[in-house]
Amino acid sequence: MADECAAFLHYGFVPRVPADLGARPWLATGAPRLPDDERACVVRGVETLRALFADVPDGLQLVPLSGGLDSRVILGQLVAAGHRERVLAVTFGTPGTLDYELGARVARHCGVRHAAIDLTREPLEPDVLVAAIPAGRAWIHALEAHFNALVPRRFGAGATVWSGIMANVLNGSRVGDPHASWEEACRTYAEAHRCVRSCRLTPPDFDARAWLPSAPCAASARLTPAELLHVALHYPCRYDPVLLAPGFDYRTPFRDPRWVDFALALPREFRLGERLFRAVVRAAEPELAALPTKNLAGAALTASPLRAGLATQRARVARELRRRFPRLARRPRPDTNYLDHELELRRASPLRTLVAECLERLRARGVVPWVDLEALLARHAAARADHSDALVQLALLELNLQALARDQRA
Repeated sequence: MADECAAFLHYGFVPRVPADLGARPWLATGAPRLPDDERACVVRGVETLRALFADVPDGLQLVPLSGGLDSRVILGQLVAAGHRERVLAVTFGTPGTLDYELGARVARHCGVRHAAIDLTREPLEPDVLVAAIPAGRAWIHALEAHFNALVPRRFGAGATVWSGIMANVLNGSRVGDPHASWEEACRTYAEAHRCVRSCRLTPPDFDARAWLPSAPCAASARLTPAELLHVALHYPCRYDPVLLAPGFDYRTPFRDPRWVDFALALPREFRLGERLFRAVVRAAEPELAALPTKNLAGAALTASPLRAGLATQRARVARELRRRFPRLARRPRPDTNYLDHELELRRASPLRTLVAECLERLRARGVVPWVDLEALLARHAAARADHSDALVQLALLELNLQALARDQRA
């Protein structure tokens, strides 16, 4: 248990390779490599994308809509396939952020029904969050699982829920160094996916690399070592239990074998940085591509490289200034997912109440004696530092320990 607690405090999940990994389509042999003809690949990509929406189920089509490209493409393709009247797009998050505002703008542009959930006003009861952790699936981000489940529970009775899960890794955002050894890829992964940066939460002798497979966990000629770690660990352990709430009918078009075969058959240089995927979006959805996107810090996919680069650089500078000078934080970060934890923990908010209660219970357990819980909370509340990542992760630890106790009693 202590070892799993440490792994959870480092990664935000406990890395375990699923038993059925080899049966998943991204590890199949797949189609032969496509030729180095970018225009032909874009045409093939548009055809493949449209085919994914040729057989849409009857009834309500529920699209959780962010400020990024994946959910936008799903919405656009549903509309293009003639299902505008059956679509409900839902944005959820913090007002003023790109996810919340751009998602609403995309929905308006597509002319579909739209609903919004302001997560800053949602209650966060510990019992409800523990219930968001499925039985036997502890060590997950209970907050995010709860937030994502709000959409189908509130709007999706009997609906088909569409998710863009895995689009980024399959389309080339996690290629990494294709020539890296397995050991090099694991060391890079262990450092890149340390979920708490403001301080060290793990015990001094914790070895993050020891939680990763000692050898490649599957054979794949189509995935780099970095991508293999993502599909073998990150998605099954971190994202699947958070993004795909049990009990609902999900469609995941970018996991469809037809799209997987297309994406992984592309020449590697076309996949880097989602280059070919973005060209497919511009060709298939030119109007949506011209709207601002979170992927480029608010610039449009059709923006010039200079404009997109400036937007990205401004966002990077703003993040660094806020990191160095916590007292400057007054408004939510534009790139916030769900809630701006830093700000929510400095005001009288449901998140602050939840974290305080969880830390009190965690203190009573004595499972992290090397962490000064009171000092972390005091420094953050006084804006002497931003310890929101650590405080939320510690609260998640307590919620998952409660879920484990629940499972043991069952």
